[in-house]
Amino acid sequence: MLTERICSVCGAPHCAKGLCKRCYNRLPNVIKQRREYNRRPEVKERRRMYKARLEVKERKRRYNQRPEIKERTRKYNQEYRQKPENIERRRKYHQQPEVKKKMNEYMKKYYQRPEIKEKYQKYGQRPEVKERKRKYQETEVQRYCKSCGKSFLTRKHTHAKFCSLQCVWKNEEFIANMRKSRALKPNGQEKELNKILQKLHPKEYKFVGDFAFWIDGKNPDFVSVGGQKKLIELFGTYWHSQEITGRTRVEEERRRKKHFAKFGWKTLIVWEQELKDVEALEKKIVGFHDDGRPEFFEVVK
Repeated sequence: MLTERICSVCGAPHCAKGLCKRCYNRLPNVIKQRREYNRRPEVKERRRMYKARLEVKERKRRYNQRPEIKERTRKYNQEYRQKPENIERRRKYHQQPEVKKKMNEYMKKYYQRPEIKEKYQKYGQRPEVKERKRKYQETEVQRYCKSCGKSFLTRKHTHAKFCSLQCVWKNEEFIANMRKSRALKPNGQEKELNKILQKLHPKEYKFVGDFAFWIDGKNPDFVSVGGQKKLIELFGTYWHSQEITGRTRVEEERRRKKHFAKFGWKTLIVWEQELKDVEALEKKIVGFHDDGRPEFFEVVK
């Protein structure tokens, strides 16, 4: 069993080597060692540098506390934030997956704090907040989605017919109207890819990226019309990048293939930069086409 150590001089508990810290520092040999240590040039220089840093820090603090300096700093920060390049930099930073995850975790912990919960409870008890909430609820009506049939709440003065954006692009009437209004045509990269497809497999693939063909809210670029359930998607480097989608290229390809595979379609993803190497792209397309015959077709999972 461990026993409590007691100082042999003052009787204080929790001591080592028979003495407490106070009595140990009073020993003549300890005082002599400490004096010799403090007389070393490197120790004196280190202490002098530490004091100098503290003085500089204090001078900066006093300088930044001046009203005119505070106002100038506020104006500079406001102008800095409003610059287009800084706005774009912040937007790209906040779209990174690890930053989004970190922010979500922080916000969850923030709203679970007792003082924050109490603050929002008090805010909800205000008469003006209650009145505003009551007026808002009076203007709410229940409607049914034209695509999925689910009920959803919306405002009276709006003409909402769908419960979500996904249901909007699943509605045939909406797609037909959008196709008429936009009059979409293949862009330069799609024309280039179409030439390669017609060269390798004439009249086998058709351009349907003008809203002509949809699969559960997704509009592929090229579809096989020769009896095979195959699709070819042309991905732009910018619009399908991690900065825009929040997913890596591998995740973006897997997500699109998985979506079409649910309906029995096999998908080939062609990236914008692959059009520069025509020979490699032709080999990729030929391999995909030969492997996609109906008798050898396998759904990508």
